[in-house]
Amino acid sequence: MEKVESQKPMPHSFLTDLDAGVDINSKDYDFESSLRGWGDILRSRLHPRSLALGQTSAQDIEDEIRFFVEECDNVQGFHILCDTSEYHGDILSYIDDEFSSKCRVTFPLFPAKETLQWKDSASWLMSCFSSLHLAGTSSSLTVPLSCIQEFTLKPDIKRELPYLVYDLNQAYHTSAILASYLDTITLSYRTHDKAHSINDAYAGLTVKGWRFSGASVNLPFPLQPGVSVRKFLEERDEAELLWYGLSPNVALDNAWYQTFVLRGVADSSVVSEYIRFLSNTTMSLHSIEAPLPTLTPYPRIFSSHVSMRGSVDKSASRMDGFHVQSTPMLAGLHACPGVGDMLKSFCSLISKIDVRKLTGLELDKDIVNEKIEEMDQWSSAHSLDAEDDVL
Repeated sequence: MEKVESQKPMPHSFLTDLDAGVDINSKDYDFESSLRGWGDILRSRLHPRSLALGQTSAQDIEDEIRFFVEECDNVQGFHILCDTSEYHGDILSYIDDEFSSKCRVTFPLFPAKETLQWKDSASWLMSCFSSLHLAGTSSSLTVPLSCIQEFTLKPDIKRELPYLVYDLNQAYHTSAILASYLDTITLSYRTHDKAHSINDAYAGLTVKGWRFSGASVNLPFPLQPGVSVRKFLEERDEAELLWYGLSPNVALDNAWYQTFVLRGVADSSVVSEYIRFLSNTTMSLHSIEAPLPTLTPYPRIFSSHVSMRGSVDKSASRMDGFHVQSTPMLAGLHACPGVGDMLKSFCSLISKIDVRKLTGLELDKDIVNEKIEEMDQWSSAHSLDAEDDVL
């Protein structure tokens, strides 16, 4: 027997200070340059049998999934975060085969491109396309998530969020935005005082052949200090959106159905009434009293007009050295024609790429064409032509 021991990496100073009881909010840890990965600042203690995809075999992961399912009294469903740079077809197919009666919501995550070389950009797009198709095939609902505005061979353009100042190529920034969205949109069935199940939350988004939804966020939800929610909504500039897309290429207009989770806003019924009036569509809104906590190690990406408690005052600036501690926010999911437009435009873009020129991907043009045809069929279910069937 040969015993091999690997040297444990030194813990990040943030976790060391946290364990020692140091005031972590009084120090600057320079997370932008010091982080190697999300595990460096993870406060949660994971189950000892937890595994990360990419670190072990598919069979081992299947065994662990089976173990956790058997430990559950009632499995509602699965959240699957899919890194588009890696292929996990075996795992997704396994979950689809073994738990087809359970809700399976997949969130493919699309990071920004790191290069402008044509072949690299084309390979990146092909990987995104394959991941999106795989998720659509194996999931009850697929919600693409990214801070980029659209899928393109050209340089990426970041999604502008009016009260956030973030770097599109800094994963520490973008992952915080996406994690805030995921944490909020799932609260309607993760809190003990709510009776909703995961099936209840997504039921209206998976009818009429719908497989995909667009994501939206407003972070922070821009309430003004000392102004009631009703007055804020009555006097708000209508040119400023009430929510912003987090799904590339998806316009969220003319939705057939949409659901929201609002946190940190006392008078949520007024917001619900306003959204119904604004969009004139079937919708649901779930309210959570607690705001989003943004203490260290949350990145300092809020503009100076956001107060320590998350209110917004365009005529004032937060004092230097003081950081946002919590903020209200809105997260949404939308079944809308923009999803069909996204799928169709993606198919059109992929069809123009000659896969034979892309080395290392081992793609068959006939298989790619089959995927394009299937995704084009999915786009038809989300198109304006399907509106009469929905109504």
